[in-house]
Amino acid sequence: MVKIYKDFLLPDLFDKLKNTVTGKDFPWYYNTSTVVYDHILTSKFEYMFTHVLYLEDKIQSTWFHTFEPVLYSIEDKYKISKLLRFKLNLYTNQNREYHHAPHTDFPKEQQGINIGLFNFITCNGGTTIDDKKYISNQNELLVFDNKYKHNGIVQTDTPNRVVLNVCWE
Repeated sequence: MVKIYKDFLLPDLFDKLKNTVTGKDFPWYYNTSTVVYDHILTSKFEYMFTHVLYLEDKIQSTWFHTFEPVLYSIEDKYKISKLLRFKLNLYTNQNREYHHAPHTDFPKEQQGINIGLFNFITCNGGTTIDDKKYISNQNELLVFDNKYKHNGIVQTDTPNRVVLNVCWE
């Protein structure tokens, strides 16, 4: 159900991208909800910061090309016939473990959509996929079908957790 790829990117590329997303010059945007199409908001702790690189059939950010090599690495293992979304998520430490609302990234009736979650930070936060918890390990990619509900888990042992969310057909 969930494929796990450890040490997914070459070390030099991983370090470059991690330094980018954790650097002081990378722009993050506040979101009150973790789900775009349902606007699920279960509490005041449901927020996160995001940076959308690609959405709605077009590049949304000048940072897209910096992260584009991740797509090439995914294509070494999967055929990407259509990129649907390419987005970075940043969770800030809230001094308690918090589970965001379970959701699918696209409505369940949309078939054949793959979700890739690439972790930049090793921490005690992570992702629950179909009721199984996957701890966040840096340079690790999780791939699963959109039909499985998942949710982010806010960490307590690091200042932040950064995940690259890639959705494709």
